[in-house]
Amino acid sequence: MYKVLWVDDPVWCRRAGEPIEIPNATRVINEMVEQGWQLHSAVSGNDSSSAANKGLYLTFFRT
Repeated sequence: MYKVLWVDDPVWCRRAGEPIEIPNATRVINEMVEQGWQLHSAVSGNDSSSAANKGLYLTFFRT
């Protein structure tokens, strides 16, 4: 079974040399792992409502 979540996390956008911080995504990943899901992939992008709304698509799976 797979589950895809959109995480609105604009902090992942950074300039070269700056640290990557993704607090919302980190929280979601930790919560999903605690529920028995495994992270399959994380893809940066925009949601469908606005090109300016940055975030991550997180795909989880479990058997």
